[in-house]
Amino acid sequence: MRSRLVTLRWVLCVSVALTISAGQPIAGDSWNLLGPSAEAPSRQASATLFRSAAHIFGGLAELELKSYSSSRKEFAEARILLHKASDALASLAKDPAASKSLSVQLLQPVEVQRLTSWYRLRSGQPDGFGPDHLRKLTAADLLAVAAGEAKRIGTLVGESYSDVSGDNPQRAGNVIREIADFLYIGTIAARAFAG
Repeated sequence: MRSRLVTLRWVLCVSVALTISAGQPIAGDSWNLLGPSAEAPSRQASATLFRSAAHIFGGLAELELKSYSSSRKEFAEARILLHKASDALASLAKDPAASKSLSVQLLQPVEVQRLTSWYRLRSGQPDGFGPDHLRKLTAADLLAVAAGEAKRIGTLVGESYSDVSGDNPQRAGNVIREIADFLYIGTIAARAFAG
């Protein structure tokens, strides 16, 4: 059991390191796309996403210790925070500052590909959607899709952990991958608006 807790901590550290290393504009940004006029609510939404991830990992840690009641509370809080972040991102998408266009030149080619693939998949764009299409997007476009994604992940966490009895490494892996990828893509998006 102790080795699983160590492994869980290692996964958390790697996930956070990947998330933060991709976001150079301002320490740890994820989905913080708006400039000074909407900086406070944008930062609050980003912080809420990171707090939700902390609760997800807290729930997984409690599961490792077979503290099912505590794990349920952690996952419930993660779901609430993800839905709260979803509402905040949707509101930010309507802010006048969200009309700013994405700056692909601020990204590495691999980041452009990751952001393009994520947006195409999550927004339901056709297979032909590529980096040239990405250049036409605004912060509002990305924030609206991110709002839907935060809500989807919150629902996934709620459904996956409504019954928290016993180990299920596949379920844990799915949730970890979803939240880590979402935060990582958010740091790429933040870099694309940092200029």
